[in-house]
Amino acid sequence: HIGILTAAVLLTLALLSALLAPAVFAAEVGSGLTWSLSGGTLTISGNGAMNNFTETNHAPWHDSAESIRVIEIKNGVTSVGNYAFHGSALTEITIPASVTAIGSDAFSGCENILIDLSTATLSHVGEFAFANCNLLRGVLLGEGMETLSAYAFMNCTSLESVIIPSTVTNIGTQAF
Repeated sequence: HIGILTAAVLLTLALLSALLAPAVFAAEVGSGLTWSLSGGTLTISGNGAMNNFTETNHAPWHDSAESIRVIEIKNGVTSVGNYAFHGSALTEITIPASVTAIGSDAFSGCENILIDLSTATLSHVGEFAFANCNLLRGVLLGEGMETLSAYAFMNCTSLESVIIPSTVTNIGTQAF
């Protein structure tokens, strides 16, 4: 009876953990940053720079990428790391004024994304940052932007308008 009771308790705890995890799951993604996922909205908050990720060292929310539709980056986050949202199914994101850099491949392959960069104070957009974002229609880069890396908006097939401020001094190869 003790073995059956132990198994039942462990099964109950596992089921409760699985049910409660999406509502309260949070983990650090950079010094001073946390993230949480609830109802298809990923929220990143705190103060500081986001860690950089790679194709093999994924962001902690990577396994939930297909369920993420909206990303809320709160003011205080200073950068979006490499490969942070690569290939996600997200549809909407606004970059706050506190973000000054977007890493390489940060949003590459996010085919259905609508993004507002107008309030960001970006000084750098990394290589392939928005490559293959097929629904991206317009890009408004904020004053203060200095570098637009190679391939940053490559293969954005719906792109109709781009506003580049006079502060941009370097546009990389095939940026568009």
